[in-house]
This record gives sequence, C-alpha cells and structure tokens, in this order.
Amino acid sequence: MDIIEIKKPCLVQTTQGFSLSYQNKYLYSKYNPSKQILNKIQELTILEGTIVLCFSPCLCYGLSELIKKQAQHCLFLGCELDNELHYFTNELNEIKQLQSDNNNNFVFLSKEELLSLPSILIKSSYTFSNGYKKSNPAFFKRIIRIDFSAGTSFQSDLYNQIEDFCIRAIKTFWTNRFTLTKFGKLYSTNLFRNLKRLPETIPISSFIEKISKPIVVFGAGESSEKGIAQIKKNKNKYFIICVDTSLRPLLMNDIEPDCVFIEEAQIIIDDAFVGTKKHHFHICSSLSASFSILQNFSSLNISFFATEFLDSEFFSKLKQQDFFPFSISPFGSVGLTAVFFALKFRIDDTIPVFIYGLDFSYSKGKTHQNGSMPHISSLLKKERISSLENFYSCYNTSSIPIEKNNIFSTKILISYAELFNNYFCDKINLFSSSKFGIPLKIKYSEPFFYNGSLCSQNTSELKIKYPSNIGEQIQDYYQKEIDILKECEQLLSGQTSYSKNEIDKKIFSLLSKREYLYLFFPDGWKFSMDISFLKRVKSSIVYFLKIFEN
Repeated sequence: MDIIEIKKPCLVQTTQGFSLSYQNKYLYSKYNPSKQILNKIQELTILEGTIVLCFSPCLCYGLSELIKKQAQHCLFLGCELDNELHYFTNELNEIKQLQSDNNNNFVFLSKEELLSLPSILIKSSYTFSNGYKKSNPAFFKRIIRIDFSAGTSFQSDLYNQIEDFCIRAIKTFWTNRFTLTKFGKLYSTNLFRNLKRLPETIPISSFIEKISKPIVVFGAGESSEKGIAQIKKNKNKYFIICVDTSLRPLLMNDIEPDCVFIEEAQIIIDDAFVGTKKHHFHICSSLSASFSILQNFSSLNISFFATEFLDSEFFSKLKQQDFFPFSISPFGSVGLTAVFFALKFRIDDTIPVFIYGLDFSYSKGKTHQNGSMPHISSLLKKERISSLENFYSCYNTSSIPIEKNNIFSTKILISYAELFNNYFCDKINLFSSSKFGIPLKIKYSEPFFYNGSLCSQNTSELKIKYPSNIGEQIQDYYQKEIDILKECEQLLSGQTSYSKNEIDKKIFSLLSKREYLYLFFPDGWKFSMDISFLKRVKSSIVYFLKIFEN
C-alpha cells in the first residue's frame, strides 16, 4: 500500500523575495511574488463601512498596505480554508502584529468563525477569537473580496459561497432594518399583547415529535389547487398544515386542516379568517402576529411560538424566562415556517412531509390559488372595464420571468426559494408535490400513505396546558417592566435628585437594553443619548406602559 505524503507549505527563495509552494503549486509568482497583489491594492479605493474579505493571505503581502487605505468603520477579515495554509499563516509574525493593534481592524479568522461568518456579521455584537470586538452591523454597507494568493484555487467554490452568503447577510440586515422601521412597533405591540394570553393556550411543544401520519403542508401558491384535488378523498389519512392565506380554499373544499400557521403582524390577514370561527382547526401563531385574529378563537385552539425579529438584549432575556415559548429565527415567509414545524412535528424522519403551494412564483395574471384572500379580493373588484387578471403583477419592474411558459417571480420570492433550498435540501422524506414554478432542491413525489404503526392523531389528546404559575411569572415580568419604565420616565422628566452624570448612567443602563422602545426609529439600530432620540423614547415609554398596564 502506497503511503501518501502530505506536502506542507514551503517557502521558495526568488530573486525578489519569497514565494510559497504548496501541493506542487506556486501560490505566488516565481519571479516577483508581491508585485501582482501590491498593484491590485494600489488601485483599490476603500469606502467607509466596507468589510474586506482577505482570502488566502498566506505570506501577508499587501495586507499592511491595504489596511493603511481604510476609511471609517472598516473591517478586514483574513480568511483561509485550507488547514495547512491556515496553520502556516497563523504562525507568521506579520499576522500576529496586525492583530495586536485594534486600530488595524484586522482579524485572522479561525476555521469555525470563517464557516459561520455570514451569521457573525449580522450579530449586534460579537467578540472574535483574538479578542477583537466587531461593530454593530449597521456600520457596514458593502463587502469586497480580495484574493491574496492562488490558495483560493484549492476550494474556489467554497470561497465563492462564503463571499455570496456574506453579501446576502449584509443585504438581509438592511432589508430587515427597513422592515423594522416600518413594522417594529407593531411586532413589539403584538408580542406583549399576545404574551398575556400565553398561559391559557396550548404549548406548541405538545405537537413536537408527536405526529405519525404523513404530513401535507399547503402554501397559497397555485399548485395548492392540484394538492386539494389530490388529497380530497383521503384527507383523513394525512395531518394537514396550511398557511393563513390557504385556509379558506381548503375549507371551501371540505378539507379542515389540523394546524394553521400565522406570522403576519398586520390586521390585513384578519380577512383570511372571515367565516372560519365555527371550524375546529388549531392555530399556531407567532407571538408577533396580529393579536386581533386570535380574539375570535378559543385559547385551547391556539399555540404560540416566538419569531426572533431582532437580535437584541431584551429578546435574549425574554428567551431565558421559563414562560417563553419555543422560538425560531425569522424565515420571512410563513410557508417556510410551516415546513420547519412540520419537520419538527413528525415523530421521526421516516414520516413523509409533502409540500403544495410553495411555488415562489406565479403565472401571468394570477398570484394566488383560487379561493384565497387575494383571489377573492380581485373577484370583488372585477367590473366590466376592470379585468379579473392581475397583469400588473407580471409586467411591473419588480417581476422577473423565470420560464418561457409565462411564469414570473420577484427578487423577494427568489430569495425565499434560495433560503428554502439552503435550509431544507438535506432533510429526509421531505417532498415537493408540485412541478410548478421555481424548482426546489428536494425530491418530487405525490402524497402516499405511511404504513408504520400510527400514534393517536386526535389533536385534542396532544394538548397539554402550561403550568398554572406561568401566568404569575408573566405578570411579574410585566410589573418589573412597568416599574423600570416609570423610573425612566421620571429620569427623563428631571423628577429626581440624582446628578446629571448619574441620570445619564441610569438612563443608558436601563433603556439601552430595552430595544423594543426604539427599534422602529430610523436611527434605532443603536441607543443614543442625543436629546431628540430621548424625546422619542419618552413618547414610546408612554405607549408601552399602556400595553403593560392594561
């Protein structure tokens, strides 16, 4: 048996400095190793708020020259995927010297940090393994990539993915930031109002790993029409989950779902539940979803989960409370949330999960399935001179043709499809039951019956109530918030004997950790002691005190 020799990085003397040989390949020129990268750096302009991905820096040529060109709020990240090259680079004095000065804003990432870099970049605070504390992601506006050596060729696809995911992470942060500016106050309002009702409801954990029937998940896309026809005669053989917008089409076809998922915060979604009160489906709602819908349904038919709409201290502390329900990171699409929980609900991965209506696209003139809220709305607006078809959805500037047979999508829908493919592509026994629109990276299959031993699927038998003291815990939490907010109100009004310096310290320590008071401000990505900011916070305190006290 031949012994394979692992060739380690080796310095090679040239006429104009050292090159590096690794795996029978020169990673720099054999004649002038530093020339190419130095020329590239010289031509580069670094703008304010730039994250620079320094891929495979190896001998560090050009790094110090690059860092000298930095503008305000820049971050330089040394990235090396190859284990041998990573160890070699990490031992160089140049790397250690660059990291020792925090003013350089340079970090040579560990392998673990590099592979989880996209999620690290959008954290509100993070300390790297070398002790450097990253700034808030709101300081960063763009990402550029620089290949310092040919070391990137060993894992070029993975380097490309890391770059792509980091760019998406920053874009997603700013998209979410704009969303919070518009809806952040509503999210927090719904959260605290729904939380009051939590003790009367059924924990969503009652359903986790309990379902042994095949599960069918319905989105509101056009392929749901095929799914309804497919399972209508055998509906009792499946555990049926749907999103809010697809509820009424199912009920119109005499299919009563077992669970309906809600994440929409605006009251516009209330229309999807008109005329459904007499039915007995179970509602799985985000705490930040519209609380007005739930007033019409019995608490025993409701389960809450939490969507962590903000990486913040107040949410982190809430998650540590015993009463806080199962929480998830936001998918942005209730359809993806429904699939996530369908996989959680099944007893094990031998139970198949079938998906209809998550098309992430639409045909010309029609955006949702027949009978859904948007479809009914278009029927009500139809007149002799007003066409039923919604052609604007296809021919406006945001629409993107994806097939020759008049199938369209948008950038947002395509991003949801990419998120679905990245998150669920490796799940076992998860099937797409539609060939409509954007293809999903899971197998195609029509629903079939599971022949294993079945557990009881009567949802009423799965329901276990919260402990009786949960209500007291929530009330205690609210009372503490009330006391703190009233104290802050007095501090902001000057009704205290503290000195100005003590007042400022108290205000910062108490209010900076309660992001729900200001997350919806245009500048609310961080707390500020500016007088105009504090005036707006004071108004917000009055608003949330009413919610906590009522």
